[in-house]
Amino acid sequence: MPTARADGVSAVVGGRVFVIGGTNREVPNNGYSRLWANEGFRAADGVWEVRAPMPTARGHMAGDTLGGVIYVVGGSTVVEVYDTLEVYDPNWDAWTVGPSMPTTRWNVAGASVGDKLYVAGGEVSRMVATDALEVFDPSTQTWSARPAMPTARFKAGSAVLGGRLVVVGAETAVGVSNRGDAFIP
Repeated sequence: MPTARADGVSAVVGGRVFVIGGTNREVPNNGYSRLWANEGFRAADGVWEVRAPMPTARGHMAGDTLGGVIYVVGGSTVVEVYDTLEVYDPNWDAWTVGPSMPTTRWNVAGASVGDKLYVAGGEVSRMVATDALEVFDPSTQTWSARPAMPTARFKAGSAVLGGRLVVVGAETAVGVSNRGDAFIP
């Protein structure tokens, strides 16, 4: 990969794996080592391409693919936390900005389920977790809240299984969690 990083988003579109944003202490892009970088790996020939940079340099965000475009939401620099939603269209190599999510946060989990993007948990301030579960509907360009998670947490893993968002593990206000929860869209 052209740019070393941690805490970025990866998503697959049309035979490419895209790696977007993240952190790298050796790259002081914006003074906080957060990256604008957007790079795509073409699986067919094993070549990395440098693509249009993300408008907001950040790490610790969530993202996934819906309808052939990549949605990236939340995240942070060292001093700023975002509610920002940015959308990357690999066919046009271009970014647009969508409506901000209701809860500003970083270290957030998320995935697309069906035709919507779900965002779960995260940190709202240093070591303060949220139990928020919110969903973005690209067809209406709106966010809505879902019933809160049973446990406020951040740095959780997430996946989709059987049409349900599954959120596992994480940090909480009192330590590390081994809890797993599934949410019906």
